[in-house]
Amino acid sequence: MLPRAYRLHKNYQFKYIYSHGTSYYSKPIVLIRAKSKSKDTVRAGISVSNKIGKAVFRNRVKRLLRESIRENLPLLKQGFNYIFVASTKFDFGNVSYRTVRDSVHYVIQKSEAD
Repeated sequence: MLPRAYRLHKNYQFKYIYSHGTSYYSKPIVLIRAKSKSKDTVRAGISVSNKIGKAVFRNRVKRLLRESIRENLPLLKQGFNYIFVASTKFDFGNVSYRTVRDSVHYVIQKSEAD
């Protein structure tokens, strides 16, 4: 479970990141990041569209993403807020945790290269 201090909660936080953030793509995941007002915190949010599937399936995708983010939390740069979006073009039907974890790791590294 992603610790509460590292989560985005409010709708206005998500809207700000969507409108002012920079996007980085991997096949199953899109990462959007924007500078935070506080320089010493990292916050992450997860977005999974209804197009992905029914509620049970979306919740499974969110659990996989949450655990992958928690594992890669030290790689996230201080002073930024992140949104991890599950791509609707990727089939999460029988995806393994390892695939999601590697995709999250790749997209974080890609964003930190900028």
